[in-house]
Amino acid sequence: MVKITLKQKILLVIFGIFLFLVLLELGLRLGGFVLLSVQEYENKRLLRQGGAYRIICLGESTTFGDYPEELQNILNESICAGKFNIATAVNLGRPSTDTDVILSQLEDNLNTYKPHIVITMMGINDSGDFFMLGSGMPGEKKQTFLRTLKVYKLIMLLRLHLLNKLKVIENDNLPGPESIPANIDCLSPAPFYLRKEQDYREGRAIEPQDCEIYAQLALCYIDHQQDPQKDQEAEAMLKDIIKACPKYSLAYIFLGMRYDKQNKYALAEEMYKMAIDIDPANPDNMAYHDLTWFYERHGRYSEAEEVLKKAIKISYVDDRFIIALGKFYRKHGKYIQAEEIFKKLIDKYPDAAGDGMFYGDLALTYEGQGNWDLAEKYFRKAKNMQSKYYNQQTQSNYRRLKETLGQRGIQLVCVQYPMRSIEPLKKLFPDKAGIIFVDNEKIFKDAVRREGYDEYFNDNFAGDFGHCTFKGNLLLAHNIAEKILKDHFKINKLKE
Repeated sequence: MVKITLKQKILLVIFGIFLFLVLLELGLRLGGFVLLSVQEYENKRLLRQGGAYRIICLGESTTFGDYPEELQNILNESICAGKFNIATAVNLGRPSTDTDVILSQLEDNLNTYKPHIVITMMGINDSGDFFMLGSGMPGEKKQTFLRTLKVYKLIMLLRLHLLNKLKVIENDNLPGPESIPANIDCLSPAPFYLRKEQDYREGRAIEPQDCEIYAQLALCYIDHQQDPQKDQEAEAMLKDIIKACPKYSLAYIFLGMRYDKQNKYALAEEMYKMAIDIDPANPDNMAYHDLTWFYERHGRYSEAEEVLKKAIKISYVDDRFIIALGKFYRKHGKYIQAEEIFKKLIDKYPDAAGDGMFYGDLALTYEGQGNWDLAEKYFRKAKNMQSKYYNQQTQSNYRRLKETLGQRGIQLVCVQYPMRSIEPLKKLFPDKAGIIFVDNEKIFKDAVRREGYDEYFNDNFAGDFGHCTFKGNLLLAHNIAEKILKDHFKINKLKE
């Protein structure tokens, strides 16, 4: 009998482990291929049978508008009624959010809605450094062979799962109050907020440390369309907040919004002014913006201008109010003053934070004057800036999105914002295969030139575009639908 040495035993064990990992890798790849094939087959089967075809729209306040609903209507009319089912929370756009938040909720949304298509228009709220496109992500290393293995990814997932479990156990053992969610979801408030709401209705006094929490609840009440009782409760809650925290300016601002909604304009103006008086030297005091908008809505333009000029004197941190004044001048036809402001901003910030914002502002100023040549010149400058730079946060999250959807066999549709070039968005992806890109530059520029900017946008918060009017959302929905029908369903024309 041949005696096996210790060295041979070790080699056999190593070979056995290696063989196991090879077989596991092959199994995982085969399993993934089978799952993707089944997913693709199921999607096609549902389409052939006229089953529900689910689409979710991810984004910020620009998605929060009407375009997802209009997209559903257009798609239903273009193929056959009932083919698409996007009625259940399709609009996952959330104002003031960014791609970090959107990606953090992605897995839950995919599990909840089980979409066949995910449409994204996101990144405008991302902050952080901008880098030259093509220079490589800072700190990013080329993917090694090891990182491409399914076994490696499985081990990393198991490691992450274990760490999360340990973190949960650790947190469960920590004393102290429950952590407060950063932002309240008005449609489905966290249990923490629901308990605070119950405390208030049971007559418990608002403590100073809870003023911010109750202010968020009150704002949700003001915005609540289906529950008039909550709308009425908002005023009482805000007055109680002011009693508990008389120096909390947001309570006055929200109460001003409430009075404005009730057409109690004198009281609304008083609240906005009180919010400014509480903290007049703070450039982050939103009351300056709210009082400006209040005067604008009521046609009191000279008073609105004076509020912005007053804010500029106290804004030693940055030029946000100067930018707001430039946009104000352009909106109200004072193009010479607007031109002067945006030229100074371009001289001061030649990179315009990497997105060509002030070039776009100046282009729209010339367009308002009817100076099409100069408008086109500065649109090109804005486009050139946007094509050279990218935001690290935006690029990283778009890549994560593509990888996650690719693993599930879900179609990704990347929509560029109106008026902006599609090229910077495309350059975020080293591998563009399988992505449908929707270009909204020419179609919106042509429409704006024909009918005017205000027909398609309510504002211009991003410099060269803003939040869409209903007409703008309809144009956006038509363009997205046409691209999806052509590239995904191989239908070349919308139904007339």
